[in-house]
Amino acid sequence: MLFSLSLEAQQVDSLPEVKVSSTPSPVNAKNVMPVQQFQKNELQQLNSLSVADAVKYFAGANVKDYGGIGGLKTVSIRSLGANHTGVDYDGIIMSDAQGGQIDLGKLSLDNITNVSLINSNPGIFMPARSFAYGSLLQLKSLPAKINVGCLKYTLSIKSGSFGFVNPAAKVAYKWNRFLYSSLNAELQNANGEYPFSTYENTAEKKQRINTDIQSQRLELDNRFGINDSNFIAMKAYYFQSERGLPGAVILNNSAVGRERLWDKNFFLQITWQKTFSAKSKLLVNGKYNYAYIKYLNPDYFNLQGRLENTFIQKEYYQSAVYNYSPFTFLSLSVGSDYFINTLNRTDEFVVNFAEPVRKTWLNNFAVKFITTHVEIQGNILYSRIKEKTKTGPAGSNYEKLTPALSLSWKPFQLIPIRVRMFYKNIFRIPTFNDLYYTYVGNTNLRPEFAKQYNAGITWQQNTTGIIQAIELTTDAYRNIVTDKIVAVPRQNLFQWSMQNIGKVEIKGLDVGVRIISRSVNQFQSSFRCNYTLQKAVDVTDKSSAQYNNQMPYTPIHSGAASLHLSFQKYSINYNVLVSGSRYKNGENNIYNLVDSYVINDVSFSYNSSIKTIGYSLKVELNNLLNKHYEVIQYYPMPGINYRIGIILNNK
Repeated sequence: MLFSLSLEAQQVDSLPEVKVSSTPSPVNAKNVMPVQQFQKNELQQLNSLSVADAVKYFAGANVKDYGGIGGLKTVSIRSLGANHTGVDYDGIIMSDAQGGQIDLGKLSLDNITNVSLINSNPGIFMPARSFAYGSLLQLKSLPAKINVGCLKYTLSIKSGSFGFVNPAAKVAYKWNRFLYSSLNAELQNANGEYPFSTYENTAEKKQRINTDIQSQRLELDNRFGINDSNFIAMKAYYFQSERGLPGAVILNNSAVGRERLWDKNFFLQITWQKTFSAKSKLLVNGKYNYAYIKYLNPDYFNLQGRLENTFIQKEYYQSAVYNYSPFTFLSLSVGSDYFINTLNRTDEFVVNFAEPVRKTWLNNFAVKFITTHVEIQGNILYSRIKEKTKTGPAGSNYEKLTPALSLSWKPFQLIPIRVRMFYKNIFRIPTFNDLYYTYVGNTNLRPEFAKQYNAGITWQQNTTGIIQAIELTTDAYRNIVTDKIVAVPRQNLFQWSMQNIGKVEIKGLDVGVRIISRSVNQFQSSFRCNYTLQKAVDVTDKSSAQYNNQMPYTPIHSGAASLHLSFQKYSINYNVLVSGSRYKNGENNIYNLVDSYVINDVSFSYNSSIKTIGYSLKVELNNLLNKHYEVIQYYPMPGINYRIGIILNNK
């Protein structure tokens, strides 16, 4: 009954480490609503300094640029106006109750890893305020992937035409497995004095003046997380600048415009996200925002011989959203936001300023239904807004319900085609400037409503050959804006007032193509382009000379294309931006025509390392063909210009 066994254990061995890398596949084609985005590496290929430079390459985006590095830059998506575009920075909306428009030229790309443009609804696990806009521009600064106790730094400096100097530094440190911190600082200086010619055939060149800028930015990010399902993120942001505001160049008079602008902006925002289970999660946000702005016009015709405005704007914001998924195919969320906006004027010219206080309460209920072939997402937003002033009449109070519904359908199992559509009804209330700005404001203004309709077809195919992924998207849309808020003259051209007189109908088509190749013998390429056809016409008054005319500064045809080629340590990027002719006002005649333009940019970069220090050298040539053009008439843009830069980082 006794016997023996001989056992031999398998010899322990280990395989060598293998690094697996891949380029993320496009996401637009799989979304229930149109989504366009640039990752960090793509942003570096666009010759971009600010968010405004990147947004120009999105389909349907119209960036108004008043020239130069420090010029004001705002974006209108599908001709709805800049006030209908929300700017989301790391999950919380950036605010400007005074003007309602975020200057994208002030938002540097140095600390941003992702820029996304979303039409209609962003998703259901979002603050209620994110649903209150026609489109959402999302900016993300994701934490670096580093080990505990490790310090990661990035140092860069750029220099170029028109006295441009831009040093920046970022330091990230992981204290322990729970706490991550990063600090990002940036300086930007430029005199901005570039030569220009108002007319193509004019040999004489003049110098653009009062286009200088000096700005400083500081961002501190902390992330404390027990794990991915329970974390707190904090961002402290400070920005200040002084800049010249170049005037319009009329009859080659380049001496026009000596206005100056100073601004300071500080905000502190905190996010807590907790996932209780696979079915339940919570998101809580809080934010304090302070904005100071001073405007000086030393050539104003009054007794003092100047005009000076100083405003201080504050916002106190809090929100919470809860998401529950009773089934794998069904998700529900409810969110509530409450925020208070105040505006004070402190300059010596102030007389009985209204000093408005606006209290806004938003409640949103959203639902998402998803199966293999169908995805449905809808929400209804309740907005309650109350306003009071210290002196004078206040704007109206509002209570509104605004719905939205989107649908994505994959009709075939084996063919990667999707059909998507959405409807959204949204409004924007008058800004503090619309209501209370001296001699211009009108407290009787009504909200501006916008109805959005979209229908599109997408196709996205991954392959096993040289081409890794191909994406094609086509979206047709129709927007109707009623009670449009516009400035109209009163007794004469020097006295204006804000009025609800406009109705605009917008019809458009966005087409996008994106191709990504696999790396073959260390050679890789990618290509993307988009085209926008858009008719945005005034349908306010049939008896008006402007009836059925294209809206100001809205090209019928526009587009962009980007080509990226890389081989070993070298890469080249070629970008093209195209805009058709536009009209400077609502009367579409030859006297108001603003010429079309095609802008070509190219950049070269070299990436290598010395021991543990990686470095990147980059040379950019912008407006390569030295095209004379204007985005806004009488505000000439720079001709050919260059930038060179070096980036150092530890591995």
